This record gives sequence, structure tokens and C-alpha cells, in this order.
Amino acid sequence: MSVSLGHARRRPARVSRAGSGVDYERRWGGMMLLPAVLVIGALSIVPLSRAVYSSFQQTSPLLPSKFIGLDNYIAVIESNAFFTAWLVTLKFTTITVVLTTLMAVISASVLNSSFRGSSLVKPLVLLPWAVPGVIAGVIWRWMFNNNYGAINTILHAIGVIDEYVYWLGEPSLALLAASIAQTWSLLPLSIILILAALQNIPEEQYEAARLDGANSWQLFRYVTFPYIRTAVIIVALYNTLMGLTAYDIVYTMTAGGPGTATSVISYFTWSISFTQLNIGQGAALATMMALVSIVFIVGLLRMLPKGALSDVD
Repeated sequence: MSVSLGHARRRPARVSRAGSGVDYERRWGGMMLLPAVLVIGALSIVPLSRAVYSSFQQTSPLLPSKFIGLDNYIAVIESNAFFTAWLVTLKFTTITVVLTTLMAVISASVLNSSFRGSSLVKPLVLLPWAVPGVIAGVIWRWMFNNNYGAINTILHAIGVIDEYVYWLGEPSLALLAASIAQTWSLLPLSIILILAALQNIPEEQYEAARLDGANSWQLFRYVTFPYIRTAVIIVALYNTLMGLTAYDIVYTMTAGGPGTATSVISYFTWSISFTQLNIGQGAALATMMALVSIVFIVGLLRMLPKGALSDVD
């Protein structure tokens, strides 16, 4: 009896030491994260706060700064270019999200299988990730050049077109060209995320489905997609956020043209701020973009399957 009581007395002390160890690790973990939190705050929260403050000011190199309330927001919303820019942005984002998600699923499925040269192809898939957006825009502007671009040369050589197409001169084609360039830039990360999900699918699931007589489409629908659904949602919504805030590729490829055909909301924000020198209205637009991005982030969290994030952990 005395032995069991002795053991009983020691248990709280043992739990206490374990609890104190956990608290100690948490404190040290928090201290180690503190520098990163401070850097993130300095690089994101401070500029965002400054932009929100400027959005309520008359801020311009040509005029004295003063508080004007919601006048910047009203002026921006009443502008005809505002709704045009959002419409172009939604078209651009829709095209890039659909193209990127579909191509990422197809490419990841191919890379997940064994074929000759796979060890060489997989590193090449990451190449667009290493190219800055501005450089990517320059490359694709050359590719879609109306007179000597590689796209026209290839299509003409294989007989798809009889005459060179003015890709960057036609409004609808210019938007499509910019969307393809954006898709190329976003594809590597999308492929990696979906490929990681594909590699976690147990082979036994496919074997059981084949024994039941499932065809290729049924294998994808009932076996593959349930496992990669979370990754597909993350890819689609991440690419949506990137489409809503795209600037560098659009600027270097088309500079918002022809006309306003590729004038996405981020380019419109730059134009108001640095072409019209109306920093206050530009800040108002930037604040609206931040709010829209937050809405999509919340949508991301709500669209994920229940328990998806805990499963990742």
C-alpha cells in the first residue's frame, strides 16, 4: 500500500514537470518567432496602415495634404475606368485560374507516373518559378510579337494560321496572351501542391477500384479527386488572389493596352498614383484591393473541407 501511495504522490510532480517543460518550449517558440513577426509587421502592416491613412487624405505632389474623408473612395467608384478595370480583372483572373488549375492537375498526373526522362522533366517544371514577373512579361511579349513572335512562327509553320495574328493588338487576344503568361508563371507552385497530394494516395485504392471495374474517369472522380480536392481548392484560390493583384506581367507585356483591354485593377491603381499623381485615390484603390483579398482568404478557409488543415499538420 505504501508503495502505491508513493507512486501516487509522485505522479502530480511528474505531470507538473511535463507541463512546465511544455510551457518552457512554448515561451522559447514564441521568442524565436518574434523577430519574424516584427519583420512581417514592418513590411506589411505598416505600409497597409499608411495606405489606409492616405486614402482619407488629399495626397498629391501638386496639392497640399489635407483630410477629405471618403472623397477619394467616391471619386474612384464614380470613375468609369473603375468598373472597366474590375471587369477586366475578373476576366483575367477567371482565365488564369481555369487554365492554371486544369494544367496543374494534368501535369501533376503525368509527373506522378513513371516515364523515360521524368528525372529531367521534373526540374524543368520549376523553371518558370525562378523567372521574375517582369522578365516573364518581356519573354512572353517577344513570344506574342505580332511580326516575328515565336507563337506566330510556330502556328504558321504547322499550318494552323495563314497570316500572322496581332496577339497584342486585338483587345480580346491581348487579354488572352497576358492570361497565358500569368498561367505559365503560376504553374510550377500549382503543380507541386497537387503532385504532393497525388503522391499521398494509397495504391490500394486504385487496385480496389480497378477490381470493381472502374474506368479512367471513374478512377479520377471517385479515387483521385477526393484526395486532391483540398490541394485543388488551395491552388484555385491562391491563383485567384494572384490574378486579382497581378501587375508586373501585364505592365511589361501590354501596359494596359490596347486601350483598356488589359488594364487590370492593379495597373489602374498604378496609373492613378503615378501617372495622374493622385496618391490619395491610388491608396483608396489599394485599400479596396486589400479588402477584396481578405474576403478571398476567408473564402479559402471556408471552402476547405472540414479538418483539412489539421490533416496537413
